[in-house]
Amino acid sequence: MSSQCDIRDSTLGSPSPDLNSLTNQALTLIQTHIFPNAKRVNPSQAVTLNLSYPQRVHTISPSELVFEINKIDFDNKMQIDTTGYKGCYIKDEGKMYLCKDNWCIETIIHETLHACSRGSESDELDKYYPLFEGLTEFYTGFILFKVYQQCYTDCFKTNIGRLCQITYEEVTKLWAGFCNFVPLENTTCLYFNDNNSWADAVTNFVNKVQGGFPDFKNPFSQGKLSTDLKFSIICSKSFGNDFNNIIQDRSKYTDFSSVSTN
Repeated sequence: MSSQCDIRDSTLGSPSPDLNSLTNQALTLIQTHIFPNAKRVNPSQAVTLNLSYPQRVHTISPSELVFEINKIDFDNKMQIDTTGYKGCYIKDEGKMYLCKDNWCIETIIHETLHACSRGSESDELDKYYPLFEGLTEFYTGFILFKVYQQCYTDCFKTNIGRLCQITYEEVTKLWAGFCNFVPLENTTCLYFNDNNSWADAVTNFVNKVQGGFPDFKNPFSQGKLSTDLKFSIICSKSFGNDFNNIIQDRSKYTDFSSVSTN
């Protein structure tokens, strides 16, 4: 398992780490630093793949939560050109797929978060895809900041093509800016299903924010604007120029030491 990243092996603990162990460790970190009740929402299924190198039919057992495949097979699995993709979580299979030699701990944490998310329970929230991807990557960056400092500093915060570099940056920075004013824990009701409906989760989220910022509006209300653009406008109006200054400065929105937690 080769890689151009000079800290990848030390970050993962091995040149050929046990993938199930990595995602289980990621789940523990999510429970520790983001949401204590986080759990995988879909059972892992047996999946049969037609693989290219070497050419064979391979069945992935339900006990395998993560599977690494080369780019050609990753393209075939996703049915698109996956250039630039590191991994994915397929909710109908309850499995994470990694593109060989193009992933690191950031990918494992990001996709494990998807495996635990409200958005992986149904297609209902697909219309909010950009905003959910941003929140996923924001949580990922926060865990890197807390646990993998070298990876956070040398990879996540850079723009030099590292494997653990920040993804979905345009929406991730909105959540990073938001959580300079509102505690991170106030966002988890949106992301994780704690035995409540989506409508109740949104109401809970908005009420929590309005406790400190009474003018904050519901970004998930119906309208012509995309939810991520609406969220950006609402945050700008609620938090003022301080929010705008954060999301316009990469050194500020990647500084997770400024994130409010509770």
